[in-house]
Amino acid sequence: GVGSGVLLSAALDSGDGLVIGVDTGYPYVEVGQARLRADSTLGPSLSRLAVDVSPAEGGAVVRFYIDDKPAGGGLLAAEPFSSVPGACSVAGPGGFAAVYDELRVLRGAYPAFLLSEAAARGDSLIAATGFEGAELDAGFSVEGAATPGEGKLVLAVGSSLAVAGSPPPSKGSALRVDLESGAFVASLALEGGGELSVSSDGAVTLRGSDAGLSVATRSAESPFRAGRGAARYQVSVARTADGLEVFGSDGVSASLDARPAEGAGWLLRPASDVPATLAAVSVSAFDPAMVSAAGRRDEAAPKDGLSLVVDASPLLASL
Repeated sequence: GVGSGVLLSAALDSGDGLVIGVDTGYPYVEVGQARLRADSTLGPSLSRLAVDVSPAEGGAVVRFYIDDKPAGGGLLAAEPFSSVPGACSVAGPGGFAAVYDELRVLRGAYPAFLLSEAAARGDSLIAATGFEGAELDAGFSVEGAATPGEGKLVLAVGSSLAVAGSPPPSKGSALRVDLESGAFVASLALEGGGELSVSSDGAVTLRGSDAGLSVATRSAESPFRAGRGAARYQVSVARTADGLEVFGSDGVSASLDARPAEGAGWLLRPASDVPATLAAVSVSAFDPAMVSAAGRRDEAAPKDGLSLVVDASPLLASL
């Protein structure tokens, strides 16, 4: 097994202090007689453990992340916050036997989804947020009634979430949304005015009119917080010589006679008169040439301003 021992302790002059440790592989947080344990164990080799502790009525909310993936948490029925003098130590007597590579203390909520997406997407990542804290991550802004926190953003009817930033002209833009409840519409501003909109059920609208087609939006990827009933949706858009191409989550694409406006970012709104609860949002760039290289399934001529299709689902899944 991974073993047991103390990782970090903050001993207060008053007696009780905060202890973060490992018990037979499971990370835990302990204050006095109160203890809360993670749902998962540390890996047998290199692991990144993050523990997020936030004030709450009746104690503190603790969230565990292992390698930037949610690993459980809950309410710790004790008060770990104090302004009285104390001392903090790493490991020490009864410490967890390991090679400690890095220790960081961050102010605010731990940006687990952003770090996870940065590791997965690399330089192609444009923006990402898992709504862990009361303030939005860089690149996101809200208009209307919507408050982030505790791993979700509830978009009230009439409100919207804007994502700043767009890929270079030679790249496409891939949007991923983890949706807990409700439905959403994702839009991009177009050259000459109007919007391209794709709803979470796949319907495509061009400048306010039904484009007469739909794309698959439900992704095979697991949502970041899989235990909360969320599902992942994905839609991707790329400029072409004749307009733009919309890719569904299954890799099937449709061409439209329109172009995204320069610098246009995604805008998310509830799709109906019911609020939409978002659990995570990310936008990344991708190379349309690599998707096209996957091979067309049908070379049919364009009809009524659109043409189908290219099957590139394995490539899109890795964007």
